[in-house]
Amino acid sequence: MMLSFYLWTLVSIGRPQDVLPELLFHLHPGKIAALFTLLLYFLNVKKKVNQNIFQTPEVVAFLFFCLVMTASGLCGVYPRQSWEFLKTDFCKQVVYCLVLSRIIVTSKDIKKLAWVIILSAVIISLASISVRAQTDRVSVGTMYDPNDLAMVLVISFPFVLYFFLEEGGFRKIFLAGAGVVILFAFLLTQSRGGFLGLMAIILTFAVSGSSLKGKAGQGKVEKGRDEGQKWSKRVVVLLLTLALVGLASNQYWQRIKTILSREDRGSMREVIWGRGLKLFAENLWLGVGVNCFSTAYGRALEKGRFGKVGNVYDRSWRAAHNSYLQVGTETGIFGLLLFLFLLGLSIKNFRETKILALAGSDSQTRRLSEMYLLGLIGFMVCGFFLSQAYSIFPYLFLAVSGILRRQFLKEVKKNEFDPEGRGLGIGESTGHSPG
Repeated sequence: MMLSFYLWTLVSIGRPQDVLPELLFHLHPGKIAALFTLLLYFLNVKKKVNQNIFQTPEVVAFLFFCLVMTASGLCGVYPRQSWEFLKTDFCKQVVYCLVLSRIIVTSKDIKKLAWVIILSAVIISLASISVRAQTDRVSVGTMYDPNDLAMVLVISFPFVLYFFLEEGGFRKIFLAGAGVVILFAFLLTQSRGGFLGLMAIILTFAVSGSSLKGKAGQGKVEKGRDEGQKWSKRVVVLLLTLALVGLASNQYWQRIKTILSREDRGSMREVIWGRGLKLFAENLWLGVGVNCFSTAYGRALEKGRFGKVGNVYDRSWRAAHNSYLQVGTETGIFGLLLFLFLLGLSIKNFRETKILALAGSDSQTRRLSEMYLLGLIGFMVCGFFLSQAYSIFPYLFLAVSGILRRQFLKEVKKNEFDPEGRGLGIGESTGHSPG
């Protein structure tokens, strides 16, 4: 079952059906992988699963967010459009996240999921590089435009970086090659939002500490190991910076320079955001309906509710180009607050798990927490410039954050009563209660 679930993830993110449409598109590999996973799940092939997932704060908050989305759709400007989106698109995300929350149990499972994200990024990167001569800015299939593609690649970078530091031999060679391929494809997107996301990840990766300052009982070997990792991080950041400078074209840097330009407004994002905020204020409680931003925006334009418009381009129906504005306008203030709560809960879980893992000398849990948190940061930065609020990533990170935290706390509790266990009790190591 785990293999079919990882295949489901690979198909959902890597989109091989878009890379090889003649061979795979009509086979519906995503549906096949999902159905096979569900079949094995109901046959109870995997005996060890997470119990009582509907009592976990992550699942409860996610399902409550789904209810708010449904309510907004029923009361929105185009209920049928919202219902079709919920039924055919977002329903898949709900099922995926519930299955993930149930069957991903150990840190090894979470680590394998990270490898799947890397492989997905490599697949779409290779596909992007193969079509680079056909367009100025590359994209893959019907799922990812250049900016969406850049977001996916940015999210995959932390996993490549951390595994590169951890692995050896053939895997390190593979990760070095994967990093180059992903970076080259990323540059071909020429995404300015993606560039900001990548910079956020690189800076956070470079300054993130690997040890608790002043931690009592930390041995010389462990301190030396932490210092070695700090220097390894600096070397990796230097190599990544050199690769970025060496592979990027003059055209790429010219486009990046326009981030701060007042003359280039990035597909009129500033105008769209201002009008989107007006729609948000006018539909504060339940929003215009999930997946209906473009429809509400277009109708408001046609009715002249945005005042005087400029050119023909200005009068076209537009997407939100901002995940937070998208959620707020479509689902109202409660939907926006819930979405922000989901992101905040994920960050809290990852940070607490990292701190506890540091205190307990669990390097693998610490690294997993750091890399997934960095991936989430990449989504949050890139998502400020994209309508990706309902993509798989924020909910995948949410589910993983809760699983990782609960699994680590369970191991710590077990080791507290196990004289042979090497874990430390939470209370004696950090002062945190196991809540």
